[in-house]
Amino acid sequence: MIFVDPRAVLKRHGLRAKRSWGQNFLVSAGAVERIARLCVDQPGRHVVEIGAGLGTLTNALLAVGGRVTAVERDRDLCRVLSSEFEQSDMLTIEEEDAATFDYRSCLGDAPGVIAGNLPYQITGLILRRVMEPNMPLVRAVFMLQLEVATRLKAGIDDRERSALTVMSDARFTSKIVMRLPPTAFHPKPKVRSAVVDLTPREEPLFGNIDPEKFDMTVKAAFHNRRKMIRNSLVASGIGSTEIIDTALDAAGIDPQVRAEKLPTETFVTLTQALIDTDDHPSEQ
Repeated sequence: MIFVDPRAVLKRHGLRAKRSWGQNFLVSAGAVERIARLCVDQPGRHVVEIGAGLGTLTNALLAVGGRVTAVERDRDLCRVLSSEFEQSDMLTIEEEDAATFDYRSCLGDAPGVIAGNLPYQITGLILRRVMEPNMPLVRAVFMLQLEVATRLKAGIDDRERSALTVMSDARFTSKIVMRLPPTAFHPKPKVRSAVVDLTPREEPLFGNIDPEKFDMTVKAAFHNRRKMIRNSLVASGIGSTEIIDTALDAAGIDPQVRAEKLPTETFVTLTQALIDTDDHPSEQ
């Protein structure tokens, strides 16, 4: 694989990284190759690359046999991509915002990969997008701030455990593939980064439960962090006090426990209990 240093590409096109856009380009050849090979597990694998930028990862993905849809909203960088890869028939460039891009339609019937270096401001949004039902996904490979990657992997009773942790765990098995220092990027960011591999479970842990209802329950449980789950649920407005108390009892959950102390499977049980209680409220 031939590594094309993004600093050389910037110089060639007379550009600089736009700090206001949070542009930090990966300059570690080893990391780029490892990410590319993780994404392209077979020849012709379709990879939707978020924030293709100067084409560093794009080049590596193509070199290992991938078919790439490069999503980039910066018009200057789209021109760079068009210039650098004008001879490639395995690349499609989409000048669009990754936050609103239609990933499901782009991937089509053949499951593919979504990958990219996610800006902190839209990390949660992109993670929720890949969690959408029926997303034809083989895996998602994301470069994240280390604190976000750690939060995704947070275990029971971990202070970093959050609603995002539980919602992700219900859908994916996750693995931190590598950790990268600021020196692996140009310009150097002020934070450390990590690459996370999210692989869809064969069946989500919430089974046939409506995923929106599951997510709503999880968010409600974490509504007031560090508070008792009953208080969080009541404050969230997810149901009346009577419905919440009945559901907690039916699910066998201590009303005084904090949400971060509960395994993902318990949130599944709680969601079903809330559904059942709401469908069959007790008579006064």
